[in-house]
Amino acid sequence: MAFNPFAKFQTRSQTLPSSSVSPISFVNGRLVPQSMVDINYLHNSDVWAVIYRIASDVAACDFVGPAPIKDVLNRPNNLINGFSFWQTVVTQLLLSGNSYVTIEHNGSLPSRLEFVPPSQMLITLEDNSADMTYTVTYDDERPQRDFNSKDVMHFRIMAHGANGQQYIGHSPLEALAKEIGIQDYSKNLTLDTLKNAINPNITLTVPEGTLDGEAKENIRTEFEKVNGKGNNGRAIVLDQGLKIDTIQINADVAKFLNNNDFSKTQISSAFLVPAEYLNGEGDQQSNLDQTVSLYANSLQTYLKSVSSEVSMKLNAQIKLDPVNAIDVDHQKLIDNLAKLSTGKMPVMQPYEVMEILKRNGVFGLE
Repeated sequence: MAFNPFAKFQTRSQTLPSSSVSPISFVNGRLVPQSMVDINYLHNSDVWAVIYRIASDVAACDFVGPAPIKDVLNRPNNLINGFSFWQTVVTQLLLSGNSYVTIEHNGSLPSRLEFVPPSQMLITLEDNSADMTYTVTYDDERPQRDFNSKDVMHFRIMAHGANGQQYIGHSPLEALAKEIGIQDYSKNLTLDTLKNAINPNITLTVPEGTLDGEAKENIRTEFEKVNGKGNNGRAIVLDQGLKIDTIQINADVAKFLNNNDFSKTQISSAFLVPAEYLNGEGDQQSNLDQTVSLYANSLQTYLKSVSSEVSMKLNAQIKLDPVNAIDVDHQKLIDNLAKLSTGKMPVMQPYEVMEILKRNGVFGLE
Protein backbone atom coordinates (compact mmCIF):
# COMPACT_ATOMS: atom_id res chain seq x y z
CA MET A 1 0.00 0.00 0.00
CA ALA A 2 1.45 3.37 -1.04
CA PHE A 3 2.14 5.95 1.65
CA ASN A 4 -0.10 9.03 1.50
CA PRO A 5 1.64 12.05 3.09
CA PHE A 6 -1.61 14.04 2.98
CA ALA A 7 -3.82 11.46 4.77
CA LYS A 8 -3.83 13.30 8.09
CA PHE A 9 -5.16 16.43 6.38
CA GLN A 10 -8.01 14.66 4.55
CA THR A 11 -11.53 14.59 5.99
CA ARG A 12 -14.75 13.08 4.76
CA SER A 13 -18.37 12.90 5.86
CA GLN A 14 -19.83 9.69 7.29
CA THR A 15 -23.26 8.14 6.85
CA LEU A 16 -24.82 6.94 10.10
CA PRO A 17 -27.65 4.42 10.61
CA SER A 18 -30.99 5.99 11.52
CA SER A 19 -31.61 3.37 14.21
CA SER A 20 -29.70 0.80 16.23
CA VAL A 21 -30.98 -2.14 14.17
CA SER A 22 -29.18 -3.53 11.14
CA PRO A 23 -28.37 -4.68 8.50
CA ILE A 24 -30.09 -2.68 5.74
CA SER A 25 -32.44 -4.17 3.13
CA PHE A 26 -33.71 -2.70 -0.14
CA VAL A 27 -37.53 -2.85 0.01
CA ASN A 28 -39.90 -1.21 -2.49
CA GLY A 29 -37.17 1.07 -3.74
CA ARG A 30 -36.16 2.24 -0.27
CA LEU A 31 -33.43 1.34 2.21
CA VAL A 32 -35.03 -0.14 5.32
CA PRO A 33 -33.34 -1.63 8.44
CA GLN A 34 -33.68 -5.42 8.20
CA SER A 35 -35.16 -5.97 11.65
CA MET A 36 -37.95 -3.51 10.85
CA VAL A 37 -38.89 -5.75 7.94
CA ASP A 38 -38.62 -9.14 9.62
CA ILE A 39 -39.60 -8.48 13.24
CA ASN A 40 -42.64 -6.76 14.64
CA TYR A 41 -42.04 -6.74 18.37
CA LEU A 42 -45.50 -5.28 18.96
CA HIS A 43 -46.91 -8.72 18.12
CA ASN A 44 -45.62 -9.75 21.54
CA SER A 45 -48.34 -8.81 24.04
CA ASP A 46 -45.93 -8.04 26.91
CA VAL A 47 -43.71 -5.82 24.76
CA TRP A 48 -46.83 -4.11 23.41
CA ALA A 49 -48.11 -3.51 26.96
CA VAL A 50 -44.91 -2.00 28.33
CA ILE A 51 -44.31 0.22 25.27
CA TYR A 52 -47.93 1.34 25.17
CA ARG A 53 -47.80 2.17 28.88
CA ILE A 54 -44.61 4.24 28.71
CA ALA A 55 -45.50 5.99 25.45
CA SER A 56 -49.00 6.84 26.66
CA ASP A 57 -47.78 8.15 30.02
CA VAL A 58 -45.12 10.34 28.42
CA ALA A 59 -47.68 11.65 25.92
CA ALA A 60 -50.08 12.42 28.80
CA CYS A 61 -47.55 14.72 30.47
CA ASP A 62 -48.05 18.46 30.04
CA PHE A 63 -45.30 20.58 28.48
CA VAL A 64 -44.23 23.43 30.73
CA GLY A 65 -42.50 26.39 29.10
CA PRO A 66 -43.01 29.65 27.14
CA ALA A 67 -46.50 29.96 25.67
CA PRO A 68 -45.69 30.19 21.92
CA ILE A 69 -43.43 27.14 22.01
CA LYS A 70 -45.62 25.20 24.40
CA ASP A 71 -48.60 25.70 22.08
CA VAL A 72 -46.75 24.11 19.14
CA LEU A 73 -45.66 21.17 21.30
CA ASN A 74 -49.24 20.54 22.39
CA ARG A 75 -50.56 20.93 18.83
CA PRO A 76 -47.68 19.95 16.53
CA ASN A 77 -49.61 20.04 13.23
CA ASN A 78 -53.08 19.97 11.70
CA LEU A 79 -53.06 16.23 11.00
CA ILE A 80 -52.81 14.69 14.45
CA ASN A 81 -53.57 15.69 18.04
CA GLY A 82 -50.77 16.31 20.52
CA PHE A 83 -51.29 13.15 22.57
CA SER A 84 -51.23 10.80 19.58
CA PHE A 85 -48.27 12.64 18.08
CA TRP A 86 -46.05 12.25 21.13
CA GLN A 87 -47.29 8.71 21.72
CA THR A 88 -46.05 7.84 18.22
CA VAL A 89 -42.72 9.60 18.79
CA VAL A 90 -42.05 7.76 22.07
CA THR A 91 -43.24 4.41 20.67
CA GLN A 92 -40.67 4.68 17.88
CA LEU A 93 -38.05 5.76 20.41
CA LEU A 94 -38.63 2.63 22.48
CA LEU A 95 -38.73 0.32 19.46
CA SER A 96 -35.57 1.50 17.70
CA GLY A 97 -33.78 3.69 20.25
CA ASN A 98 -34.20 6.72 17.97
CA SER A 99 -37.06 8.96 16.92
CA TYR A 100 -37.11 11.98 14.62
CA VAL A 101 -39.23 15.14 14.46
CA THR A 102 -38.59 17.87 11.90
CA ILE A 103 -39.23 21.53 12.81
CA GLU A 104 -40.74 24.18 10.54
CA HIS A 105 -40.25 27.81 11.59
CA ASN A 106 -42.22 31.00 11.21
CA GLY A 107 -39.50 33.56 11.73
CA SER A 108 -37.68 32.66 14.92
CA LEU A 109 -40.53 30.59 16.37
CA PRO A 110 -41.44 26.96 15.58
CA SER A 111 -44.72 26.66 13.69
CA ARG A 112 -45.06 22.98 12.79
CA LEU A 113 -43.65 19.62 13.87
CA GLU A 114 -43.65 16.40 11.84
CA PHE A 115 -42.70 12.89 12.90
CA VAL A 116 -40.38 11.09 10.45
CA PRO A 117 -39.97 7.28 10.59
CA PRO A 118 -36.34 6.05 10.71
CA SER A 119 -36.90 4.25 7.40
CA GLN A 120 -37.26 7.66 5.72
CA MET A 121 -34.25 9.24 7.44
CA LEU A 122 -30.60 9.29 6.35
CA ILE A 123 -28.04 10.87 8.70
CA THR A 124 -24.71 12.28 7.52
CA LEU A 125 -22.01 13.20 10.02
CA GLU A 126 -20.11 16.10 8.46
CA ASP A 127 -16.33 16.51 8.27
CA ASN A 128 -14.59 16.65 11.66
CA SER A 129 -17.99 15.99 13.32
CA ALA A 130 -18.87 19.64 12.76
CA ASP A 131 -22.59 18.95 12.32
CA MET A 132 -25.12 16.36 11.21
CA THR A 133 -27.36 16.61 8.16
CA TYR A 134 -30.69 14.77 8.19
CA THR A 135 -31.96 13.78 4.75
CA VAL A 136 -35.67 12.90 4.60
CA THR A 137 -37.10 10.83 1.75
CA TYR A 138 -40.85 11.35 2.01
CA ASP A 139 -43.35 8.65 1.02
CA ASP A 140 -45.61 11.19 -0.69
CA GLU A 141 -45.13 13.66 -3.56
CA ARG A 142 -42.67 15.88 -1.69
CA PRO A 143 -39.07 15.82 -2.94
CA GLN A 144 -36.17 14.65 -0.81
CA ARG A 145 -35.09 17.33 1.64
CA ASP A 146 -32.01 18.06 3.78
CA PHE A 147 -32.37 19.44 7.32
CA ASN A 148 -29.65 20.92 9.51
CA SER A 149 -29.38 19.36 12.96
CA LYS A 150 -30.92 22.47 14.55
CA ASP A 151 -34.14 21.77 12.64
CA VAL A 152 -34.48 18.11 13.69
CA MET A 153 -35.31 16.78 17.13
CA HIS A 154 -33.36 13.52 17.35
CA PHE A 155 -34.54 11.68 20.45
CA ARG A 156 -32.22 8.91 21.64
CA ILE A 157 -31.99 6.23 24.30
CA MET A 158 -28.54 5.24 25.57
CA ALA A 159 -26.41 6.41 22.63
CA HIS A 160 -22.96 4.82 22.79
CA GLY A 161 -20.14 3.52 20.62
CA ALA A 162 -17.48 4.97 18.34
CA ASN A 163 -17.07 6.08 14.71
CA GLY A 164 -20.35 8.00 14.80
CA GLN A 165 -22.28 5.38 16.75
CA GLN A 166 -22.10 7.64 19.81
CA TYR A 167 -24.84 9.71 18.16
CA ILE A 168 -27.20 6.76 17.63
CA GLY A 169 -29.51 5.46 20.37
CA HIS A 170 -30.18 1.85 21.31
CA SER A 171 -33.53 0.26 22.09
CA PRO A 172 -34.08 -1.81 25.27
CA LEU A 173 -35.28 -4.53 22.87
CA GLU A 174 -31.64 -5.23 21.97
CA ALA A 175 -31.21 -6.79 25.42
CA LEU A 176 -34.36 -8.89 25.06
CA ALA A 177 -33.79 -10.95 21.90
CA LYS A 178 -33.35 -14.24 23.80
CA GLU A 179 -36.16 -13.60 26.30
CA ILE A 180 -38.66 -12.66 23.60
CA GLY A 181 -37.58 -15.65 21.51
CA ILE A 182 -38.11 -18.03 24.45
CA GLN A 183 -41.49 -16.46 25.20
CA ASP A 184 -42.61 -16.73 21.57
CA TYR A 185 -41.60 -20.40 21.40
CA SER A 186 -43.45 -21.00 24.66
CA LYS A 187 -46.61 -19.34 23.37
CA ASN A 188 -46.44 -21.22 20.06
CA LEU A 189 -46.07 -24.52 21.89
CA THR A 190 -49.08 -23.67 24.06
CA LEU A 191 -51.09 -22.71 20.98
CA ASP A 192 -50.20 -25.93 19.18
CA THR A 193 -51.24 -27.92 22.26
CA LEU A 194 -54.60 -26.15 22.40
CA LYS A 195 -55.18 -26.69 18.69
CA ASN A 196 -54.99 -30.44 19.26
CA ALA A 197 -57.03 -30.35 22.46
CA ILE A 198 -59.75 -32.69 21.06
CA ASN A 199 -57.38 -35.68 21.22
CA PRO A 200 -54.09 -34.50 22.75
CA ASN A 201 -51.29 -36.84 21.66
CA ILE A 202 -53.37 -40.03 21.36
CA THR A 203 -51.82 -43.21 20.02
CA LEU A 204 -53.82 -46.12 18.60
CA THR A 205 -52.19 -49.57 18.54
CA VAL A 206 -53.28 -52.52 16.39
CA PRO A 207 -51.64 -55.66 17.84
CA GLU A 208 -51.92 -57.88 14.77
CA GLY A 209 -49.58 -57.41 11.82
CA THR A 210 -48.11 -54.38 10.05
CA LEU A 211 -50.42 -51.84 8.43
CA ASP A 212 -49.72 -49.83 5.31
CA GLY A 213 -50.22 -46.09 5.15
CA GLU A 214 -53.74 -46.27 3.73
CA ALA A 215 -54.94 -48.63 6.48
CA LYS A 216 -53.44 -46.43 9.20
CA GLU A 217 -55.14 -43.35 7.74
CA ASN A 218 -58.52 -45.16 7.58
CA ILE A 219 -58.29 -46.20 11.26
CA ARG A 220 -57.22 -42.69 12.30
CA THR A 221 -59.98 -41.02 10.27
CA GLU A 222 -62.73 -43.32 11.55
CA PHE A 223 -61.61 -42.88 15.17
CA GLU A 224 -61.61 -39.08 14.88
CA LYS A 225 -64.99 -39.14 13.14
CA VAL A 226 -66.62 -41.21 15.88
CA ASN A 227 -64.99 -39.58 18.90
CA GLY A 228 -64.51 -35.98 17.76
CA LYS A 229 -66.78 -32.93 17.59
CA GLY A 230 -70.11 -33.60 19.31
CA ASN A 231 -68.84 -36.79 20.95
CA ASN A 232 -66.11 -35.06 22.97
CA GLY A 233 -66.22 -36.16 26.61
CA ARG A 234 -68.35 -39.25 25.92
CA ALA A 235 -67.21 -42.84 26.56
CA ILE A 236 -64.94 -44.30 23.87
CA VAL A 237 -65.88 -47.68 22.37
CA LEU A 238 -62.97 -49.53 20.73
CA ASP A 239 -62.98 -52.38 18.23
CA GLN A 240 -61.63 -55.67 19.53
CA GLY A 241 -57.82 -55.64 19.65
CA LEU A 242 -57.51 -51.85 19.27
CA LYS A 243 -55.56 -50.22 22.10
CA ILE A 244 -55.61 -46.51 22.98
CA ASP A 245 -52.93 -44.59 24.95
CA THR A 246 -52.38 -40.90 25.68
CA ILE A 247 -48.94 -39.29 25.79
CA GLN A 248 -48.54 -36.79 28.62
CA ILE A 249 -46.66 -33.52 28.16
CA ASN A 250 -43.08 -33.94 29.35
CA ALA A 251 -42.46 -32.34 32.76
CA ASP A 252 -39.58 -30.27 31.34
CA VAL A 253 -41.88 -28.95 28.60
CA ALA A 254 -44.47 -28.01 31.22
CA LYS A 255 -41.81 -26.05 33.07
CA PHE A 256 -40.86 -24.40 29.80
CA LEU A 257 -44.45 -23.26 29.31
CA ASN A 258 -44.32 -21.63 32.75
CA ASN A 259 -41.25 -19.66 31.64
CA ASN A 260 -43.68 -17.01 30.38
CA ASP A 261 -43.68 -15.20 33.74
CA PHE A 262 -39.88 -15.04 33.80
CA SER A 263 -39.75 -13.51 30.33
CA LYS A 264 -42.42 -10.99 31.27
CA THR A 265 -40.34 -9.90 34.26
CA GLN A 266 -37.25 -9.55 32.07
CA ILE A 267 -39.14 -7.42 29.55
CA SER A 268 -40.37 -5.11 32.31
CA SER A 269 -36.86 -4.92 33.75
CA ALA A 270 -35.28 -3.93 30.43
CA PHE A 271 -37.70 -1.02 30.09
CA LEU A 272 -37.19 -0.07 33.78
CA VAL A 273 -40.87 -0.65 34.56
CA PRO A 274 -41.84 -2.56 37.75
CA ALA A 275 -43.58 -5.76 36.65
CA GLU A 276 -46.15 -5.33 39.44
CA TYR A 277 -47.12 -1.91 38.11
CA LEU A 278 -47.49 -3.18 34.57
CA ASN A 279 -49.61 -6.15 35.67
CA GLY A 280 -51.72 -4.18 38.15
CA GLU A 281 -50.56 -6.38 41.05
CA GLY A 282 -50.02 -5.37 44.67
CA ASP A 283 -52.51 -5.86 47.47
CA GLN A 284 -51.01 -3.61 50.13
CA GLN A 285 -51.11 0.16 49.99
CA SER A 286 -47.46 0.45 51.07
CA ASN A 287 -46.35 -1.89 48.27
CA LEU A 288 -48.52 -0.03 45.78
CA ASP A 289 -47.07 3.34 46.80
CA GLN A 290 -43.55 1.96 46.49
CA THR A 291 -44.27 0.51 43.05
CA VAL A 292 -45.77 3.79 41.80
CA SER A 293 -42.75 5.65 43.17
CA LEU A 294 -40.36 3.31 41.35
CA TYR A 295 -42.32 3.73 38.12
CA ALA A 296 -42.30 7.53 38.50
CA ASN A 297 -38.51 7.48 38.84
CA SER A 298 -38.18 5.24 35.77
CA LEU A 299 -40.53 7.42 33.75
CA GLN A 300 -38.29 10.42 34.45
CA THR A 301 -35.54 8.89 32.30
CA TYR A 302 -37.85 8.88 29.28
CA LEU A 303 -39.25 12.34 30.08
CA LYS A 304 -35.71 13.71 30.23
CA SER A 305 -34.86 12.15 26.87
CA VAL A 306 -37.71 14.17 25.37
CA SER A 307 -37.49 17.44 27.31
CA SER A 308 -33.70 17.86 26.96
CA GLU A 309 -33.82 17.46 23.18
CA VAL A 310 -36.86 19.76 22.86
CA SER A 311 -35.17 22.41 25.04
CA MET A 312 -31.97 22.25 22.99
CA LYS A 313 -33.56 22.42 19.53
CA LEU A 314 -36.21 25.03 20.41
CA ASN A 315 -33.77 27.10 22.47
CA ALA A 316 -36.12 27.29 25.47
CA GLN A 317 -36.40 25.73 28.90
CA ILE A 318 -39.03 23.02 28.44
CA LYS A 319 -40.12 20.47 31.03
CA LEU A 320 -42.69 17.70 31.14
CA ASP A 321 -45.04 17.59 34.13
CA PRO A 322 -45.67 13.90 35.00
CA VAL A 323 -48.64 14.52 37.32
CA ASN A 324 -51.22 13.39 34.76
CA ALA A 325 -49.28 10.17 34.17
CA ILE A 326 -48.61 8.97 37.72
CA ASP A 327 -51.36 10.67 39.73
CA VAL A 328 -54.41 10.51 37.49
CA ASP A 329 -56.96 10.94 40.31
CA HIS A 330 -54.78 13.51 42.16
CA GLN A 331 -54.89 11.33 45.26
CA LYS A 332 -51.17 11.62 45.96
CA LEU A 333 -51.38 15.39 45.55
CA ILE A 334 -54.30 15.57 47.99
CA ASP A 335 -52.49 13.34 50.51
CA ASN A 336 -49.32 15.44 50.33
CA LEU A 337 -51.23 18.71 50.72
CA ALA A 338 -53.10 17.27 53.70
CA LYS A 339 -49.82 16.39 55.40
CA LEU A 340 -48.38 19.85 54.76
CA SER A 341 -51.45 21.77 55.95
CA THR A 342 -52.35 19.84 59.11
CA GLY A 343 -50.65 18.80 62.34
CA LYS A 344 -49.01 20.86 65.07
CA MET A 345 -46.76 22.82 62.70
CA PRO A 346 -48.45 23.12 59.26
CA VAL A 347 -46.28 24.66 56.55
CA MET A 348 -49.19 25.59 54.27
CA GLN A 349 -52.34 27.59 54.80
CA PRO A 350 -55.80 26.41 53.65
CA TYR A 351 -56.01 29.12 50.98
CA GLU A 352 -52.68 27.93 49.52
CA VAL A 353 -53.99 24.37 49.38
CA MET A 354 -57.15 25.52 47.59
CA GLU A 355 -55.06 27.49 45.10
CA ILE A 356 -52.99 24.42 44.22
CA LEU A 357 -56.12 22.26 43.94
CA LYS A 358 -57.71 24.81 41.60
CA ARG A 359 -54.62 24.94 39.37
CA ASN A 360 -54.70 21.18 39.03
CA GLY A 361 -58.45 21.00 38.39
CA VAL A 362 -59.13 18.80 41.41
CA PHE A 363 -62.84 18.19 42.07
CA GLY A 364 -63.68 20.48 39.16
CA LEU A 365 -62.24 23.53 40.94
CA GLU A 366 -61.08 26.08 38.41
